Amino acid sequence: MTFDYSKVSPNDSRPMDVYKWSEFPEAKNASKKVYFEVMALGGKFAEGHKKIINREIRVLIVDLFVAWMQGVWIGYSRKNESFYGPRRFKKIFISKSINKRVDALHHLGYIDYLKGQPAFGKYTTGVNSKIRATQKLIDIYEGRDPVSNIINTDMVFKEEYCYTIDYETIQDEKFIPQPMVNLIRLKDDNKEHISYEQFIEFAKGIIPDKTLRNILLNFQAFEQEIKVYNELARGTFIDFLKYGYEYTGKKNRTLYMYNKESYRVFNNCIGENYKRFGGSRLYGTWWANAPSTLRDRIFIDDKQVSELDYSSMHLRLCFWLKGTDYSMHFKGDPYSLDGYLDYRPLFKLIVLVCFNANSENDGINAVLGEIAADPVKFHNLTSLKYNDVKFYLDKFISKYSIIGEYFFSGIGTYLQYVDTTIIMKTLLHFAAKDVFCLSLHDSILIRTDMAAELEKVMQESWESTFRSLVPDESITTQVDIDHTKPFNFKQDLDKPDFKEDLKNFNKRYNDFKKSRKQNNFITIKKTGIINNHNSTSNQPIFIHS
Repeated sequence: MTFDYSKVSPNDSRPMDVYKWSEFPEAKNASKKVYFEVMALGGKFAEGHKKIINREIRVLIVDLFVAWMQGVWIGYSRKNESFYGPRRFKKIFISKSINKRVDALHHLGYIDYLKGQPAFGKYTTGVNSKIRATQKLIDIYEGRDPVSNIINTDMVFKEEYCYTIDYETIQDEKFIPQPMVNLIRLKDDNKEHISYEQFIEFAKGIIPDKTLRNILLNFQAFEQEIKVYNELARGTFIDFLKYGYEYTGKKNRTLYMYNKESYRVFNNCIGENYKRFGGSRLYGTWWANAPSTLRDRIFIDDKQVSELDYSSMHLRLCFWLKGTDYSMHFKGDPYSLDGYLDYRPLFKLIVLVCFNANSENDGINAVLGEIAADPVKFHNLTSLKYNDVKFYLDKFISKYSIIGEYFFSGIGTYLQYVDTTIIMKTLLHFAAKDVFCLSLHDSILIRTDMAAELEKVMQESWESTFRSLVPDESITTQVDIDHTKPFNFKQDLDKPDFKEDLKNFNKRYNDFKKSRKQNNFITIKKTGIINNHNSTSNQPIFIHS
């Protein structure tokens, strides 16, 4: 159930996918380090054009990392005939030289490699080879290998930032998306993955037995819930119209449109910060990696979506931890401060940063770092210095002295746990009706024609979670829910470029509808699996002292 990649069976595999590509520094660092090591080996491992070797290593490493996140092996054929004629590898431009790169990575200890394993899928029979990343490779990719730091200096992008969209893989008739495994993933306070057994061993004698038992029951319930949510995602068309969209982000992104399944990550499960146990948000989907400016162009099936999100969620949740509610003490915008209305973006940033920081100094530096990273968004704050931020920070904390203890306490991971509890209630409510909603941390996207119902359910989820943490019925709660309407394409209907984009979109949608019929995706509503599902997972567990 937890993320123990070493125990995944080679039978749980998928085809090699070289359409995956990443411009993130982690990918560049890892591939460049491995490239130098491969070239240093020389011999057959380094045969070929340097640019081709570099590309083959990059696509291998990225695909190995994605397979690790999915919890599967990668299967591929080494036979000569697989690379010539009307074969899959020929169609996706993999040459036989990829075998040399696989052998090199295995020689260097970066992959596990098995020959003669049962092949995958209905399009393949017989046997093939299976590979997966070792912890040595994962450590480099996630930046924990100290040697990789020597190549960070030239990772500055010299080209214009851009995003690319991988539709080709999903259109390959032989590509069969595999259900994701390892849906509940645990990390210690150093963000290292740990096993389920390691967590139990650590927790015994530290966390009360009843609390630990509820946590373990919740992990089981969470896994079942994510399975249901992912199954509905697999049977839902989720796409967007990119006509007229200009990406202005500060890092390159690639949206792999077949990544529609989620997993949850729990942080601080082991270590000195175990009392900050939490996190548990949903990751893994293409829309979670999409720029926020793209969300209003997303479609669920052939319907545009609206985005609804809880306003100032974490600030309000901190009042719950004090046994009260924001509305019992304040009215109006939580991020406003009398006399400093122009600094609302700063106060919002303070809330986002300082509940996660461990000290005031860390918090102030983190705020300055966020401002420097996005001078357009924070254009009126770029002149602020350390002491300026401290001045406004003190003003803000003074206003909210009732929850002052939570600033710079690292409580943010637990707040994420609570907000995910609220979000999951809403997602599962609609999943029981076979209606898929997109989760984006504290916001939800749904078909626009169901936005009113979503707001009502979000309010109910908020109130029920509040009552579980604040049982005093004399205290009530209020929450503001913000709406973002879908992009208006009406003015573009007659433009040739829009018509072409819409034509391509409709083709993808129609192709998906055909595959949906062929693959017999489960109808959640008919199974009753959610309505019959009993768990303690609908309420957050509090282990803080």
